[in-house]
Amino acid sequence: MSKLRNSEFASMWGSFRLSEKDSNHEKTLTTDGRGKVYSYDLLIGEYVNGERVAYRHTAEGGSFYSATTSRHVNLISCYADKVLKPC
Repeated sequence: MSKLRNSEFASMWGSFRLSEKDSNHEKTLTTDGRGKVYSYDLLIGEYVNGERVAYRHTAEGGSFYSATTSRHVNLISCYADKVLKPC
């Protein structure tokens, strides 16, 4: 299992290079190895039809979960093709 810095994890997601065993050092940012990214157990990003889609689970996005999740969302959003407000 690769334990990555948050910024490294986000960059690898952005370049389609995450494996199933990748996570950040605290295991609060994880992947399923097929492009889905979770902050804790909350889906915050995924690959959809070849595009990187991030879900804005932040106070600004109207779906605040935690300060840590907001940081995770902001990191992966830098690499996303689309950033969507969650339903």
